[in-house]
Amino acid sequence: MELNIEPIYDNFLCIKGEFGGVSYYMTTLPLDKVADSLHFEKDLNIENTTFAERIQRTLNQKRAEEEIYQKYLLNEGTRFFNSLVVTVIPDEEDKGFYQEKQLSPESDFYQLDLKPNVKKVVVDGQHRLYALRRLREDVISGKFEDRKDLKTLKVPIIFVLFDKVNCHLSNQNPVINGILKETRRVFTALNKTAKKIDKSTTLILDDSDFSAVVSRKILEENIVDELYVKWAYSTTSLNLNDVYFTTLNIINDMVEYYATKLSKSLDDEDLSTEDKSQKIIDNYFINVIDELGVSPKELIIKFFELSFFNEWKQILQNSYIEVNKQPIDTILDKDKKETIKKLREKNLLAQVIGQKALFMAIIDALPFMGETPSEKITNVYSKIEKLLTLDIMKKSNDLWKLILVGEDAKGKMITRKQNIDFARDILVLLLTFDKYEKKELKAKIDDINKLLSEKLGVVNRGNKIREIIEELKDKGTE
Repeated sequence: MELNIEPIYDNFLCIKGEFGGVSYYMTTLPLDKVADSLHFEKDLNIENTTFAERIQRTLNQKRAEEEIYQKYLLNEGTRFFNSLVVTVIPDEEDKGFYQEKQLSPESDFYQLDLKPNVKKVVVDGQHRLYALRRLREDVISGKFEDRKDLKTLKVPIIFVLFDKVNCHLSNQNPVINGILKETRRVFTALNKTAKKIDKSTTLILDDSDFSAVVSRKILEENIVDELYVKWAYSTTSLNLNDVYFTTLNIINDMVEYYATKLSKSLDDEDLSTEDKSQKIIDNYFINVIDELGVSPKELIIKFFELSFFNEWKQILQNSYIEVNKQPIDTILDKDKKETIKKLREKNLLAQVIGQKALFMAIIDALPFMGETPSEKITNVYSKIEKLLTLDIMKKSNDLWKLILVGEDAKGKMITRKQNIDFARDILVLLLTFDKYEKKELKAKIDDINKLLSEKLGVVNRGNKIREIIEELKDKGTE
């Protein structure tokens, strides 16, 4: 007697969709199923050594372990993985391997049945798969007995099948090469056209990075008025006609720079929950930091209260320029554009490079500015106002030629790190010159003059620095 035994299948309850010759099946799998039943390219038993190059990017295990598993997946905050995209490839018999059953007429709900002799290869999301496998290992070892959220993960999955390749169970013809060809075509196009997230977008979205979190807080709590901070655009620079006087990126650079002065790195601090994030922000932004002797929050508030920025707001008001809340553009007519352009060209503080160099100089000059937090902040900003009064921060000041400002007709800003560092060092000296004996001050000026000549080809700038220091001395006696 012949037994009619049904073959064994892996069954998946899915929502089916179709797009551009691809049939896709969306479902979820528990952690153990993801770890045990999904595959990397290296798990295939086929003679195709270039498959990884054709479909998958090289797996960076260090990134998958440190960034995705340790920093993201294990944290206790809100997090989510996009669907792992999976293509199905026969492992033993090169022929059809699936069938589908529509669960009710006119519905998109299907049961997808896959024969056991297939490899379910992740073609988009292999770093996430690596992290999920690592999690599965640690769950089995008992490491996360108190983390139900990790043990009960449901991972979104999309199985893709290609309409040009007949993979139905009834088909007895070879299918592997066709699947590889279509997979390569689709996923090469995806990776080729995918656009890397720009830095501005990362700052807006990243909840795991200290400087990004603090930078957003500065705007969210109106520590700096967001009307004047460019944040809704991918460019990190300020255009001549921009109504904004700074950018979110520059605020982030400020936070990153003062953080370099701390005795510990904040890169690995846990910001995964509101409470943990607020504690780190309190300790390293709001409160007085021992290494600086001031509160970074107060330091940044005072920076954007400098007379130049107040002047900027006043000119906008006098010119009847009403700044729209981003992402709505502020549209300017020709005359208003010219007003902004003149203001932008007037002062280095209207340039992101100038702001960056000055804030770095402030941080480096703080140890010379007094004993108490109040003394330090009052003294350093009083000295900066003197620089502004004497037009030392004007873009046209000869001090900055070939250091921050080019010699071309437009006076294009020079953005090289080495140049910004030299500008910082000059500003530190102008803020602290009165703390040195005459001989020591001369040596510092000579050192800067020598390095400018050797590194940038800028000659005789020491005389200009001495001239400015004499002006500052005279201003101090008024």
